[in-house]
Amino acid sequence: MATLCLVACQNDDTDFSEYTNGSKPASKVTTISIVYNGNAATVTGDDKGYVTVSGADVTVSTSTDTDSLLLILSGTTSDGSLLVFHEKKYGIRLNGVSLTNNDGPAINNQCGKALYLDVADGTTNTLSDGATYAERTYDQKGALFSEGQIFFLGTGKLNVTGNSKHAIACDDYIIMNENTTLSVSCSSGNGVKVNDGIWINNGTLDIDVSSIA
Repeated sequence: MATLCLVACQNDDTDFSEYTNGSKPASKVTTISIVYNGNAATVTGDDKGYVTVSGADVTVSTSTDTDSLLLILSGTTSDGSLLVFHEKKYGIRLNGVSLTNNDGPAINNQCGKALYLDVADGTTNTLSDGATYAERTYDQKGALFSEGQIFFLGTGKLNVTGNSKHAIACDDYIIMNENTTLSVSCSSGNGVKVNDGIWINNGTLDIDVSSIA
């Protein structure tokens, strides 16, 4: 087990908040709430038809729309997921969600731009994948997977468990810039697998790995 409480590995002047608190002009921010409830998911705020739902599997596809996007996740499912296709940086707020996908990543970000992952203050959130993954035409490398950068923010708690591949996998880089508590466990690969580096300017990262692939 490794516990890291590191400060100032790298400074980054990105303003995370405008992607997670709606401080951009309201006309340019699309805020969609997704509430998981067992084998179903309820979506509100999707006025542009971005979202499709199959059971508790939610896909957000914005095509070439350039509006800023904020997805707010809450609720619980033992057989659901979030898959996002987007063309620019955007935010996801984890607002007390427990999300397990039996046949793939819990969250799969197929956007090559930055993902601002806000772990809401005062909440505990859980992401977990299944022991096997279904065949897909896109990458799926862990319980939390992102093609683009991941910026962690917020003072909540996030637990990520990898059962098939990695717990967290990122094809770019990861930065923690706020006092997020991130606990990662994996029995099948790496706790955190990142291509271009990880910088921890604040927060706590706990990694428990029992097998490294």
